[in-house]
Amino acid sequence: MPVGHPYSGPLIIRIFDSPAGHPEQYRWEAATHDELVRSGYPVPRILIAAETADIGAFVIMERLNGAMLGSEGLEMPSGVVHFPKIYRNLPTTLAGLHLELHRIDPLPLQQQLSTLNLSPDVFTPAGRICRIHELAPKNWSAAQHACEALLKQLPTTTDARLCHGDLHPLNVMTEKNRITGVIDWSKICFADREYDLANAHLLLQASVLVLPEWVEPSVNTLKYHG
Repeated sequence: MPVGHPYSGPLIIRIFDSPAGHPEQYRWEAATHDELVRSGYPVPRILIAAETADIGAFVIMERLNGAMLGSEGLEMPSGVVHFPKIYRNLPTTLAGLHLELHRIDPLPLQQQLSTLNLSPDVFTPAGRICRIHELAPKNWSAAQHACEALLKQLPTTTDARLCHGDLHPLNVMTEKNRITGVIDWSKICFADREYDLANAHLLLQASVLVLPEWVEPSVNTLKYHG
């Protein structure tokens, strides 16, 4: 399934070998990248999406320049001086990427996925929860009950947009203060915008940056007064 973009730069191959993955994941990721490229959203172009007996399912895509968003703050102790800029700019950058993504008309991608015989139900909040329910061990009653409770409490989608589902700094590549691309489209979902915002909020809240004890006072000072 060549996607059809001529390219002569460095490449990355991604192999889909996780037993928990959906068997058609490589196809929907390729379709998503292709549609986003057409829409002008910053993603790496996928040149080939295929499945072979030797390798299994895989995609070959262009390699993005740069490093993950905010990575300059992870190099200690020099990273401390970057914290004020990161705390000021990171939320704005993520918000801008969400807004840009949610402006894209989801219908062309939905139609493209339909041609791949992928049920639209797979790419809804309910479909995502059902997939977790399916993968959770049957003897893990807490997980089973949690999925069932979530399905009962799901709000009605009123304005389905294309959502990334995992849009956090580790999946945003930057170079010289410029976004070079957003990666990892394995969790796409057609849902209200709040679906993406809630995911991003929870992921950021759950992230813990472990710092040397002697660095923490300086970081807190720069964080709140920088």
